[in-house]
Amino acid sequence: MKMLNNTYIKALITTVLTVVFLWLLHLTAEPFLKNLDQPNLHLRYMNKGYRIAHYTHAVCGLQQGDLPLLQCVDYVRDGKQLSTYLPMEAAGDDLGAYLIIPYVSKLFDYQVLPAYYATFLSIVCISFFCFSFFFFSELRTRKALLFAHISLLIFTLFSIYILDVYVAGVLSVAITCFAYSNIRSKSRNLIIMAIVAGLILGICNSIRLHTGTGMLILSSCFLLLVRVQNLKLGARVLAILLLFLTSNVSKFSINSIIDSRNEIMLSKGFDPTMLEKFVDSHIVWHGIYLGLGYEADNPYGIKWLDSHGYSVGKKMAETKGQTSGHNYNPLNMRTDYEQNIKERYFQILKADPWFVIRTYLKKSWSCFWKFLIFFNLGIISLFLVKPKWRKMLPFGLTICFYFLPGIVTYPYIMYFISSCALGIILSSVLFDQMQSRKFA
Repeated sequence: MKMLNNTYIKALITTVLTVVFLWLLHLTAEPFLKNLDQPNLHLRYMNKGYRIAHYTHAVCGLQQGDLPLLQCVDYVRDGKQLSTYLPMEAAGDDLGAYLIIPYVSKLFDYQVLPAYYATFLSIVCISFFCFSFFFFSELRTRKALLFAHISLLIFTLFSIYILDVYVAGVLSVAITCFAYSNIRSKSRNLIIMAIVAGLILGICNSIRLHTGTGMLILSSCFLLLVRVQNLKLGARVLAILLLFLTSNVSKFSINSIIDSRNEIMLSKGFDPTMLEKFVDSHIVWHGIYLGLGYEADNPYGIKWLDSHGYSVGKKMAETKGQTSGHNYNPLNMRTDYEQNIKERYFQILKADPWFVIRTYLKKSWSCFWKFLIFFNLGIISLFLVKPKWRKMLPFGLTICFYFLPGIVTYPYIMYFISSCALGIILSSVLFDQMQSRKFA
């Protein structure tokens, strides 16, 4: 117990010192840090992200409508400027963020930007603490500890260039590592940590879809394939069940909030059709279709631009006689848009399958090379340590799972930032094992 408390103290002190360092760096070198921006890669220091408009509408909905997951929308009809409310589901499925940030904004007199930074920078700091705790708990050599924390510091600074919902992917990896280091070979601890990790992974999924799913895959495979800390199979299977059960608590809670909101809106005379026909899951086919425009000179003239997808969807809607084509925009995503853009994707796939395969191969290569930046020393350590396949398989499957958004849409690094975080974890652990053998 004393050793565990010491580990908490070390991780906390390291986190506080890191936060102070980053704050001083921000105060003294902000212009320099902004010069490192890569707008074409969506990397900007203290990144506001394009969802800032959605957060603004969500805060307005809570402030004026006094209901969660409601957004203010302005529109023009017959030359008149009018306003109404729409459910936040119309903006996509990042409902956890659209629920949390408006409530946080209450602390800042409903100001959006302070609430945005308070929410996502807190996630980055909590993630740093969890990672640091894992390193102090699991790494045995000073060189590995130093390497791990330097890598973590750079990665944390890099995360500040991403922010937005994507840092939920970092938190999902961090909380899983934190939970693993708190098991301490006790079945009771395993069950408690499974519940805690499951709840937080569920919250991560609500903020950014499937950011927690990958860690559910890793945890399940690892608990089944590896006799974790000599715990019995029954306890490990129970932990897996609890992980999946508790990870759905956030989803059920948000659905309950939406149902209550809808009842109140309908009781006030709100048009029921305004609550229907919105995409109720991630807007998948929009990104998959636009992802075929990875190369600017592709033969189909596809561009990685939302407006290009909306334009194609609108033309298909008009051809079919659908009336909602004019509604296609990020604030009002109707279900028929997804159906139309999916149809267009399969038309291209059937006509030119090699073009689609070639595009995916190029994007896979891009994801892999970016991952290697964070895996770095792990490449050498992997061949020297030669860990058992049972331990590596869960990591390999999870890293590939997190690659999928970058492969099927566009290989922006924030789409697979969870893989990059896992690269740092693996690299640090393997390097520590290599150092331990070297001096054994």
